Order: sequence, then C-alpha cells, then structure tokens
Amino acid sequence: MTGERRSKRVRRGKAVVTASALHTLWDLKLRILEALSVHPKNADVYCLAAGKWAKLDNDDASLAGAHLLHL
Repeated sequence: MTGERRSKRVRRGKAVVTASALHTLWDLKLRILEALSVHPKNADVYCLAAGKWAKLDNDDASLAGAHLLHL
C-alpha cells in the first residue's frame, strides 16, 4: 500500500480568504467554511495567536476588536 491514510479535513486543502476590519468573526467563519465546503454547524474555527490556538467564539466581535487583523 502506498501513502498514508489522511482525514477528509487534511485532504480539503487550503483556501485564501480576505476580510476587512469591519467584518465580524461570523462573516470570517462563513467565508472560510464556504471556501472549504464545510457546513457551519459541523466545524469550529481556531486561530493561532501568540503561539496558542484559540477557538473563535464571539461571532459578533469585529476582526479589529478581536485582535485578528494585522496591518
């Protein structure tokens, strides 16, 4: 047998998603999940910040308010 078995999540690949500081976390999550063809109820979105993974929970926060926007 050649190659190793990988999960569907790993096989989905990568996608480029753009957003502005005015978008909410919910808007960003929807863009990411649409790009990867994942239903929003079937996924949690995590962000790597300061060397730690954090789950993005506050859907109403803006990207600038959540400190996710880098200039």
